[in-house]
Amino acid sequence: MYKLQLLLLFIIHCVFTGGAFSAAEGKVEADGGMKNIAGIYPHLTMYNKDAECGTGAVVPWAGSLWVIIYSPHKPMGSTDKLYEITGDLKQIIRPESVGGTSANRMIHRESNQLNIGSYLIDEQGKVRVIEPRRMPGRLTGSARHLTDPENKIYIATMEEGLYTVDVKTLEVTEHIRDGNGLKAVGDGVRSKLPGWSSEKILFFLPFYSLQ
Repeated sequence: MYKLQLLLLFIIHCVFTGGAFSAAEGKVEADGGMKNIAGIYPHLTMYNKDAECGTGAVVPWAGSLWVIIYSPHKPMGSTDKLYEITGDLKQIIRPESVGGTSANRMIHRESNQLNIGSYLIDEQGKVRVIEPRRMPGRLTGSARHLTDPENKIYIATMEEGLYTVDVKTLEVTEHIRDGNGLKAVGDGVRSKLPGWSSEKILFFLPFYSLQ
């Protein structure tokens, strides 16, 4: 608690002194009107309205840095946002945000798109979104498709779910139903293998294709 109080006092000091603070650990400067505390920019802080806020994925793409944050267990979306951070350190909260507990990311070279969380972002920075009701689960892994890598990708969830997503149409095909007890969104099978997460599913996919 004492360390937290010191941190709060330090932040308040920085705000009211206009950035004119220096210390052994670093210094606070005014960088184009933005506070810079030893390389940390407070205006880039990210928030949600839940009990936990973490960074799910960070990817440089289309001239910006794209970031998704997550809540602890939100398979059907949340107050978490998709952020775009520009080269001049401007933070843009994207209006397409649907939230969720996501950490998946992958650049699909054939279509020049970034898949991050529930979003696909083209080379111009245009964002398209797959609503959680169409692809529920805590998205945690993306991978190249085994039979149609030019047009499709796999997205797997933390609780066994596995989907194919068409990167052009955003059509979703459910292969394995997510294990959160949610309403099915397709004809996916219900896994009976306890403890199977997306990492194991994506690891074994190449071996499955040889059957």
